[in-house]
Amino acid sequence: MNEGKLVPDDMTFTLIKKRLSEDPRAECVFSGLPKTLEQAKKLDELLSNKNKKLYAVLHLVVPEAVLIARMTGYRIHTNSGRTYHVVNNPPKEDNKDDETKEDLDIPKGCDEETVKTKLTDYKKDIASVIEYFKDKNLLKEIDGNQDVDAVWKLIEQEMAAVTSDYEADKDAFKKRQEDKKGEAAEDGEAAEDGEAAKEGEAAKEGEGEQNAAA
Repeated sequence: MNEGKLVPDDMTFTLIKKRLSEDPRAECVFSGLPKTLEQAKKLDELLSNKNKKLYAVLHLVVPEAVLIARMTGYRIHTNSGRTYHVVNNPPKEDNKDDETKEDLDIPKGCDEETVKTKLTDYKKDIASVIEYFKDKNLLKEIDGNQDVDAVWKLIEQEMAAVTSDYEADKDAFKKRQEDKKGEAAEDGEAAEDGEAAKEGEAAKEGEGEQNAAA
């Protein structure tokens, strides 16, 4: 990760499987996944095996120059873990921690060379992922070149629609389960009635045989 490379798929999907196994009813938001077509297909397969599905894929569209500026702008005070951003959350004094006045560091993976490597790999793989989810009518593009509040508002709107679809599916699933239980109960009652009818017929036959013998 420090070199700008992706975490191996095996590790990524092992963690996802573990989380879904711990709580099969968990509702998930995957951030930054999938980044490749192979990951997209693996994720679909994994969710299908767990009787789950994706409801939407949000793609934040931002110019590359803006992305580089955002990603390389992070700073950290290593000893305390306090974080800053040169534009969005700058320290009071340039490149100095607000409390200790010690120098700030660039976090691992946020130097310009690593960021450009990440973006090169991203652009190489993301086109096929976008087309994959477009074909499934799941892709929702959001203009990410706005201030944080405006972008978040658009994300909330999309998530509200997703939640509505999810709740509708959940209600439909619950109704199907109740219908199956009802059908099973009716089948059980019919079987009991059939057995009772057979027993009644057998009793009548027994009475007839006794009368004939008499």
